[in-house]
Amino acid sequence: MKANENIGLLVLAAGASSRLGQPKQLVKFEDKPLLQHILDIGKEVNVNERVLVLGAKSELIQEVIIPGAFSIVHNYDWEKGMSTSIKVGLKSLQEKHTNLKHVIIMLSDQPYVTIEIINQLIASQDDTKPCITTCSYANQMGVPAIFSHHFFADLLKLTGDQGARKLIQQKLDHVRTIPFSKGVIDIDTPDDLGKLE
Repeated sequence: MKANENIGLLVLAAGASSRLGQPKQLVKFEDKPLLQHILDIGKEVNVNERVLVLGAKSELIQEVIIPGAFSIVHNYDWEKGMSTSIKVGLKSLQEKHTNLKHVIIMLSDQPYVTIEIINQLIASQDDTKPCITTCSYANQMGVPAIFSHHFFADLLKLTGDQGARKLIQQKLDHVRTIPFSKGVIDIDTPDDLGKLE
C-alpha cells in the first residue's frame, strides 16, 4: 500500500502510569520526553491526519510536549481502560477525514519504534481487502499496527482495558506481521525504566 492513502495515525497516551509511579509519557529518552520522541516519529509518517489522545495528567503533559502536526483529544474516561482511548481517537480521526481507510495505532511507551517500522507497516498493508498489519515480538503480535476500515466498527466495540491486541487475536485470518524484536520493550514499571536508563 502507498503511504498517505487515506491513513490516520493515532497515538494513545492517556494512561496514569500507576505501576511506574510517574507519567511514562514524560520519562526522558534520548534527551526528550518519551511521548515527544513518539510524536517526532509520527510527524514524519506520510499520513492524512494525526491524533494524540491524552487523559491522566493531561495538563502537565501539554506543558512539556510540542504536539506539532498532532491534534490533541482528551479522553475523560481514561480510567475505564485503553478501549476508551481507541474509541475517542478513532472517532476524532473519522470526523477529521471522512474517507479514512486505515488507522495506525501507536503507544507512547515503546521507545524503540522507528519511522522505518511504521513505513514497513504501511507498505505491508493490503488495501484491496480486510487487513491488519501488526508488529511481532516475543512470540506475540501487537502495536504498532495498522487496521483497515473494515475493522473500525470492531475497534469501537472494544471495552474496558481491551486494546488492539484483543482484536488482532480475534481476526487472525486477516493479519499480516512484520518483525520488530524491540517492540517487546515498553515502560510500565520502575524495573522497565531502570533497564531503559
